[in-house]
Amino acid sequence: RHKGFHFLFAITEPLLKPLRRIFVAGMFDFSPIVAMFIVQILTGFLAELVSRSS
Repeated sequence: RHKGFHFLFAITEPLLKPLRRIFVAGMFDFSPIVAMFIVQILTGFLAELVSRSS
């Protein structure tokens, strides 16, 4: 397999693996969509904390 695949897998799997247990994959795996949503919420939350502390 390509080295880039292993790199991406190592970065994303710690977040996607627990989500795959919750959202059992059927016809479509929703865990990447849920992960992106969680990352967006956390990014907004952290940006708000940083802006308040400045």
